[in-house]
Amino acid sequence: MIVHTLFSDSPDTLSQVVAALLPGDVVLLAGDGCYQNARAKQVTPDADLFMLIEDARVRGVNDATARLISDTEWVTLTAESQQVMSWF
Repeated sequence: MIVHTLFSDSPDTLSQVVAALLPGDVVLLAGDGCYQNARAKQVTPDADLFMLIEDARVRGVNDATARLISDTEWVTLTAESQQVMSWF
């Protein structure tokens, strides 16, 4: 499993993430990537979608379709993955 951590609010960057997804990969929205919440769920319906609670709160993203996780859960998720890819 690869954790694709999306920090960008650019639709082009999200498209690159989608193109790189393999079965079993997950997408984590962090930082300004939280603004991609609704669109990310539409274009990645088969991937598990996570979003950092604190980043969503700071940005006023209240309509989370992603599973909200804490920083501690983020560490666990990355520790259990084979690879982490960060997208800016």
